Amino acid sequence: MADCSKGSLALLGAYLSDGSSDEEIPGPKVSSKRQASKEWPDQNPNKKISSDGNKQKLPLPSALTSMFSAPEDPMDSPAEHDGRIRSFPHERGNWATYVYIPFEPGPAVSSFVDVVLECCKTVVLLKPVDELHISLTRTVVLRHHWIKSFNESVQQCIKELPSFSLDFNTVGVYCNEEKTRTFIGLTVAAGHKSLTAAVTMLNNCLADFKLPPFYKVLRSAVQ
Repeated sequence: MADCSKGSLALLGAYLSDGSSDEEIPGPKVSSKRQASKEWPDQNPNKKISSDGNKQKLPLPSALTSMFSAPEDPMDSPAEHDGRIRSFPHERGNWATYVYIPFEPGPAVSSFVDVVLECCKTVVLLKPVDELHISLTRTVVLRHHWIKSFNESVQQCIKELPSFSLDFNTVGVYCNEEKTRTFIGLTVAAGHKSLTAAVTMLNNCLADFKLPPFYKVLRSAVQ
């Protein structure tokens, strides 16, 4: 019995001696599991990787930041438009327009304008307009992509109108719809019926674009 136990203890001692041989190697003690984790990083793409919080982010180029800056509203000065006050705010992509008949004044009309300016200067300051005209529509607002279609519609209306002549007689005083400007003009004596027909046809064009028609009371005058 003693000899058998002694042999068993010898075998056990030899096993323990072989199992502890790794720990007798000098140098840092690193397990094989930790070494494998360093050589083969985690391949999971959904795993978050922490970053150094002290690192500073690079600033965006000014060319990129300016692309997303809020557009500045244009400043409208009445002094730049002969004192005219805008009746509706400016909006990007909108264009104000109206349809009119241009009028080229002869010597008689030019002299008459000079007389009116001279007579009224002690009461009110009047300023002659650069281009005399007869309005056929009120000022309306068009979207940019409407312009081509609107021009084509107006041209089609004009083609259907016969030519006509106009005569003027008395002087009239008129105000715009916003009551911000006053005009002195020559009222139409002959040709009023033809002007009314032109305004009616143009009102139909405006209706196609859901725009307001001309004034119900037609005021035909050179202004």
